[in-house]
Amino acid sequence: MFDAHCHIGEYTSSALVCTSSLEEYPYLSAYPHRGYGLLFPERDESSRIIESLERDRKALCGEIGLDRRYVKAADIQFLENLLDYLCQDERPFVLHLVRRMDEMLSLLRRQKRLPHFLIHGYTGSYESARQFVALGGVISLGPRSFRTRDIDRLLHLPFVLETDMKVSPEQEMTLERVYEEARMRLGISFSSLDEMTERNLEMLNIEQNRSL
Repeated sequence: MFDAHCHIGEYTSSALVCTSSLEEYPYLSAYPHRGYGLLFPERDESSRIIESLERDRKALCGEIGLDRRYVKAADIQFLENLLDYLCQDERPFVLHLVRRMDEMLSLLRRQKRLPHFLIHGYTGSYESARQFVALGGVISLGPRSFRTRDIDRLLHLPFVLETDMKVSPEQEMTLERVYEEARMRLGISFSSLDEMTERNLEMLNIEQNRSL
């Protein structure tokens, strides 16, 4: 099992550990699978992330994104500059989205060539998910995702599974429950589910149980 989105806590080689805070960057190097991100910037901080990604060529970018609860004037310019770099560098990235799907789709469609990207903790509609997948996206489903009305249809799109928790024994138990829920809904074995999610992770340049 691989956690496609969690946060700095205990050590793990079986998760993508992301941050949304510049202060956490020095701690990311301890994790084989890692992402440098920033949410809700007060100003365009894209250069800070780009510098970190240039130094750490094996990392992803994320989490970054849009959230209707925390609208900042810098969000759009920050994302436009960062997406320009990520597309040129062909660097996968992780999106945080809360009720600003159309704005993000518009930003992504302006790019000529997108790398693969992950939308973490997806709780939106099946119709929106299909649009993101058509652009090269993979949806990441966590505990809240399984309470959405479209969950059974979402499981038939390219998906991975996550907890969105700090790495800990509780996070590991939560991941087991998420995998069991997905397996039961799909009516497949754990090994088949692992193979399915592993293929989708590979699109993001993530190989399970291997150092990046």
